[in-house]
Amino acid sequence: MSEMARLGPWLITLIAVLMLLILGFLVAGVGDRVRNRTASADVLEMEREVLRALYDSAGGIFWVRQLNWFTDAPLQRWSGITIDTSGRITALRLPDNRLHGWIPKEIGALANLEMLDLSGGFIDYSVVSDSGSSVISVPADFRLSGFIPRTLGNLSKLRVLDLSKNELSGGIPHELGNLSNLEVLDLRSNKLRGEIPSELGNLRKLNTLHLSHPYFWTNSWTGCVPAALQEHLYLGESNLGDLSFCADDGQ
Repeated sequence: MSEMARLGPWLITLIAVLMLLILGFLVAGVGDRVRNRTASADVLEMEREVLRALYDSAGGIFWVRQLNWFTDAPLQRWSGITIDTSGRITALRLPDNRLHGWIPKEIGALANLEMLDLSGGFIDYSVVSDSGSSVISVPADFRLSGFIPRTLGNLSKLRVLDLSKNELSGGIPHELGNLSNLEVLDLRSNKLRGEIPSELGNLRKLNTLHLSHPYFWTNSWTGCVPAALQEHLYLGESNLGDLSFCADDGQ
């Protein structure tokens, strides 16, 4: 019997084993892709649930702009929503939209969020006097209240956070110091109070900080602004009110 004839059964067995291994890898790959698609679908559904929580807690039925919310339209066609190529929410812009109620903690689950604008608005009135006419602005009737959720500190990609012109109370959560990509923080014209958390000094990309408004109801701050922010804030575009920067020792 030739050498090839003796090796024949072994070659057939080896080839069969190799084919089974290759088939197993292919099946596993398909399974992984299916699981990834399922996970993505779950994430997208979760983000819609976050939007539902915001709508319900912030008086969505009264919003001026709510086009396509909770319809079958894709998210990018919902008023104020921007998404990335994977369908994840990257921006939520609802300024001057008659939001009232509170900010739900669930919003901290929007992991790809880069911009969050839930600012209130002003109403302009014409005033006529002996010296002529002028226009004054007063705060709108619809404003968010309650505390700033600590879960906002989970939004690691956030670049802009605008919660101005509302009636938010309490203090600034220390967790906002985790927002390492934050560039703009606007908290003016609220009812916030207390010290500015030293953790905000960790925000190395922060260039614009609004803590007070010169005319309308304002926050009541104590202490000072973390000294580390002085290095990169655009002071001409920031409003710190009566606050000064802390000394290096935080005093």
